Amino acid sequence: MHTLGKVFIGLIILAVIGAFILTHQLNKRQDDWMRQIAQLKATRDKNNDELRLARLQTAELEAEVNRAMEFWGRQWTATNSGPLQGFDGVQVAVGANMGLAAKEQQLGQPLPTVYIFSDADQNPSRFLGEMKIEQLDNNRAAALLTREAYPGEIESWQPGVYRVRESIPPGWRSTLWDLHTRQTIADQQVIDETAKLDIQNRHIAASQKALDLRLAELNGDAAAPSNAPIEVQLGLVESIRQEEADRNDVLEDVDQLRRDLSDRYAELMSVLEENWSIVREMYETAESSDVPPRTARN
Repeated sequence: MHTLGKVFIGLIILAVIGAFILTHQLNKRQDDWMRQIAQLKATRDKNNDELRLARLQTAELEAEVNRAMEFWGRQWTATNSGPLQGFDGVQVAVGANMGLAAKEQQLGQPLPTVYIFSDADQNPSRFLGEMKIEQLDNNRAAALLTREAYPGEIESWQPGVYRVRESIPPGWRSTLWDLHTRQTIADQQVIDETAKLDIQNRHIAASQKALDLRLAELNGDAAAPSNAPIEVQLGLVESIRQEEADRNDVLEDVDQLRRDLSDRYAELMSVLEENWSIVREMYETAESSDVPPRTARN
């Protein structure tokens, strides 16, 4: 074989080997690219699923926000707010310029009812009540409670940051009115029990006064004047004791007199009997002899 042919054959063999190596590397690279493409497709599909789920969640959250806005309405945060002096209500630092009751004011309609929360002294916030806007300025508004204030309620409100809401959910309103009804009933029960307690206290005071008077009658009054009856000075108990002592003394005297009288009577009867005996003897002696009779003993 010619030398040039051998060279060509060697080159062809080298080319085939190189082509085989390059083809193997190309196939390997292609497999890597296919795996990367598959991973990217899987990532894309996963991202699409997550994006679709995120869009659904966003739509649900937006719907929930819309429902909340429908139930709660708009809200205004009013700093430097507080109780309205002399009235059962509040004054808030928000007015028509911020949109509060602006539509009703422009149309000449009655001012609306709002719901006031206080962030001044409680965390979480404290619900002050349903209030009717009575006065509306550009930057301030005054609202009064639509119900009677509870005893000491207005005094418990602290000035500070108040929140004004257009509305609250119907369930909340029902719960609040139920609580208001229960509070009213409880307050009336407290009033009734207080009245009963006051009546009982008056009865106790009257009974104590009568008892004191009775005890004064029984025990006497040391400050009574000297010319007052003994019952007033010493009391019924001591006066009865003295009367009993005097009676016992009198009874003893009477008993002694009775015994003396009995002794005198016995002595008298003895003397009479003796005198009758002497008289009989005198008559008998006078009849039998002339001897003069003895004189009877006195």
